[in-house]
Amino acid sequence: MLISKPVLTLLTATMAASLGAVPAMAKPTTVNHLTTSYSAQSHALTVKGHATGAQRLTLTYKGNVVKSAPVKSGQFKLTQSFKGYGTFQLKNGHKVLTTIRSQQYATPKVKVISAERTTKGIRYTFAGPRAATLKIAQNGRTIKTLKTTGTTTKVFISNAQIKNSTRGLTVTQRVADKKTSQIVKLPPLKANIKQVTNF
Repeated sequence: MLISKPVLTLLTATMAASLGAVPAMAKPTTVNHLTTSYSAQSHALTVKGHATGAQRLTLTYKGNVVKSAPVKSGQFKLTQSFKGYGTFQLKNGHKVLTTIRSQQYATPKVKVISAERTTKGIRYTFAGPRAATLKIAQNGRTIKTLKTTGTTTKVFISNAQIKNSTRGLTVTQRVADKKTSQIVKLPPLKANIKQVTNF
């Protein structure tokens, strides 16, 4: 069947208009240049970065929504105080964009390499990051604080400091812009006993 030129022109224009009416596919939401930091003063986590394809983002902690913020000029920033060492998720609606675990915002636990009790006190060897603030406490009372200069740190605690008891001893560490590590309980020791550990 032959189609006249005017009819063909009209048909082409109609098809073009119909195709133009089809909405473009929405761009998927992406997040990049994501950074996290922790404030020891406000006990808050700050999450910021660049986002495309989203107007507003929400932050959840342990599965509960705790914060939301708009995306302005492709950038976002959310700050939320919290307790514990749970997992955060950054979402656009119900879609999870990224997961932030405690390893990203908290200092790792102290590793106890060895512990030895003598007649004068206890000698510990700890492993951890450089420039960390190491804190040893007994029943919640801080008995020694020091700054590490390497990845292995030797510490001596006198009997006078622990009042001749090795019970209730704990150790934590903290580096800049990170939350204090989870507590490590130090085992009770008898005199002249050395424990080689890895916990």
